[in-house]
Amino acid sequence: MTQSKKIIFSLVRILSSVLHPFFISVYGIILIFLYTDFKYIFSGQFFRFFLPILIFTALVPMNILFLMKYTGLIKNYALTDRRERFLPLLGTFSSYLLVFFYFYRAGLYIWFLSLYFAACLLLIALIIITSRWKISTHMASIGGLLGGLMAISYFVKGNNPYVLFIILFILAGCLGTARLIMGKHTPAQIYTGFLLGFFIFGTCVFLGSNYAYIYYLMRHFFM
Repeated sequence: MTQSKKIIFSLVRILSSVLHPFFISVYGIILIFLYTDFKYIFSGQFFRFFLPILIFTALVPMNILFLMKYTGLIKNYALTDRRERFLPLLGTFSSYLLVFFYFYRAGLYIWFLSLYFAACLLLIALIIITSRWKISTHMASIGGLLGGLMAISYFVKGNNPYVLFIILFILAGCLGTARLIMGKHTPAQIYTGFLLGFFIFGTCVFLGSNYAYIYYLMRHFFM
């Protein structure tokens, strides 16, 4: 391998690590505080949101993966064998479920709860799909981040931080390219993962932001 190829491979590995699914929810809550009125509504309460998300969506799943590698349940941390992904995904699903109930008990907005409900739905979908096909969890995660943030901006807050979205789309493209260069996935697995995450998060936030109207329509037409 030439020096230039070694540098490129090192860069794509770094990008793949920085944009790992473990960290996406952490980035998400930071961006919500930066780009919405959360920073005013919950002024001085950032860590009330940040710490549970950091612990249960990043640190707990990372420790599950470490314990599984230590006990020999998985061959490597990259989970190159799709059959080894079931238990880590199930553990991550349980962690997100705890986050959902934590914020539900705290009385947070429905649209905010829908983010973690969407994460649980996405993880269920990934568990089912992974039993047959090696879909990209990296792309599903960043697709969910984009879909969720765009839905919050357009359907909840009524703003358009287009520069942020351009940057995130570029990062998603770079991440997909990195996964291809590393030989982890096929183009179909990359695109399907991204679209699945984007659709589930976007739809859940849209429904969560319009739940009162949807409930009224359901009562009017079906009750």
